[in-house]
Parts: sequence; C-alpha cells; structure tokens
Amino acid sequence: MAKTIQSIVIKAPAQACYDAIWDFARYPEFIDELKKVRILSADENVRCVEFNVKIVKEIKYSLDFTGHPPQEIHWTLHQGFFKMNEGVWRLREVSPDRTLVEYEIDIEFGLMVPTSVIKILQENNLPKMLQAFKNRLERKRD
Repeated sequence: MAKTIQSIVIKAPAQACYDAIWDFARYPEFIDELKKVRILSADENVRCVEFNVKIVKEIKYSLDFTGHPPQEIHWTLHQGFFKMNEGVWRLREVSPDRTLVEYEIDIEFGLMVPTSVIKILQENNLPKMLQAFKNRLERKRD
C-alpha cells in the first residue's frame, strides 16, 4: 500500500485533539475495529503501544510513538503483522476552536493482502477513524 493521507477539520483546539490522539488506551471506546490496546512502555512524549484490530481478521501489532505536542505525533513499527507501518498525525489550528487534523500512513503488509482489502482500508476505515475522533472531540465540547 502506498502512502495515504486523510484529513478532517475538528471543532476543538489543537491541544484537545492532540490529547485525544495521545490517549491510546481509550481508542476501543470509540473505534469499533480496535478490540484491545495495551501500553507496553511510556515516557513523557514516547509510547510503545500494542493494538489488536479486527479488520477482515484480527491482527496484532505494536507501534513506537513520539509526540511533539500539540503539533505532531509520529510512529514507526515496533513489531507485528506489518512489514512496515509508519506515519504521522499533524495538527494545525485554523482558528482557536478548529483544528485541521491530517493522518499520513505508509504501510506494507507482511503477507499478500488482496487489493480489495487495501481499498477498504484507504476508502472506508481511515475516514471512519478520523470521523470517530471528530465525533468524540466535538461531543465533549457540546
């Protein structure tokens, strides 16, 4: 899968968006495909996080995250299902209460994955995930 970039505008300050993205343990509360999240290690702006995700089948992998509050969160593959999984969340405040959230991911699967599954990830799952963050953040502000 080539690099994919998706973005969405969220009615919340950049710091609130950053905090929601950095709060990995809560992802299963609002992202349906995430079955379990476990923090393997944590320092102030560094985390290693294990994810159990059900897309077509259940997969497990862990990512190393580095935060640069409140503008960016970068990650690389620690171990698991993928050959490569790296990316970045970019947050740009467009007004005091609106943030442009950009999600960039570059992944390679370790196994042969049908093009139809990759298309589902790009066209359905990534926008759905961004919408889940938007809904969570905007609901908190209401």
